[in-house]
Amino acid sequence: MSAPRNDPTATNVDDLSRIIASFHLVGSGNFNPSAFEGGPQVAPAVQVRENLVQHWTRATRHLGSSAAINNAWFQRIWEAHSDSARYYHTAVHLQEMLSFYDLVRKNDFPPEPSCSPEEDQAILLSTFFHDAVYDVHSGTNEEDSAKLFESFCDEIGLDASNSSLRLLVVDYILATKKHEVVADNPLAQRLFLDLDITVLGKEWQAYCQYAALIRKEYSYVGKPVYCEKRADILESFLLNPIYGTQVMRQAFEDQARSNLRQEIKSLRNGVIPGEDE
Repeated sequence: MSAPRNDPTATNVDDLSRIIASFHLVGSGNFNPSAFEGGPQVAPAVQVRENLVQHWTRATRHLGSSAAINNAWFQRIWEAHSDSARYYHTAVHLQEMLSFYDLVRKNDFPPEPSCSPEEDQAILLSTFFHDAVYDVHSGTNEEDSAKLFESFCDEIGLDASNSSLRLLVVDYILATKKHEVVADNPLAQRLFLDLDITVLGKEWQAYCQYAALIRKEYSYVGKPVYCEKRADILESFLLNPIYGTQVMRQAFEDQARSNLRQEIKSLRNGVIPGEDE
């Protein structure tokens, strides 16, 4: 998968939204330690890892931590996202988020102001840690992921009393619990949350792949209960705007709403998209 390139025509929200929408990855996160599905071509896991290492290097730059500590924590995050119980919340999900972030960042994010260097670092660190703890039987994954990030901070000496970066990342991670669009929230936080749910705006076929992967993660839940609860959750997304930034809303809002309505209709009829279709 080639890295997104800067497009000099992306001078406003319309242009960048169009580029983002056309760039949208077909893959939906499926991953195993040897290969992953990223659309029509199969890329080896080493490419995913190398891409993430580059972003991790940028995320941990200027933190004062040693290479040994950084490498150990990257390996820990990599192994967590390679767990056999994960089907969607994998290393590929991180790569998709970071690919979209690169595209937005390299085009200076019109018409809204670019993120500050600290916010940029917060988005990167939040991406790596937000699903670091993911147990479908737990209701505290976000809190536990934030605690894991704080353990990383403690190890490298990034104290909460004098580090706004640490506080930002914790806030961003915890915000993924509700995924509420709050217009007054900082742009960087809204962008991070948007990056986490770009999958909702994929083309229907790819969205069905995503829906099937989520079902695999919750395979222990009986199908009738799963369909009911999943439909209830998705309906809550439709009550408010799904995306918090102008560019992501313009690129994906309509498709995401269409996808959610289609999945809800299927679920209410006892059909799981991508699994039963």
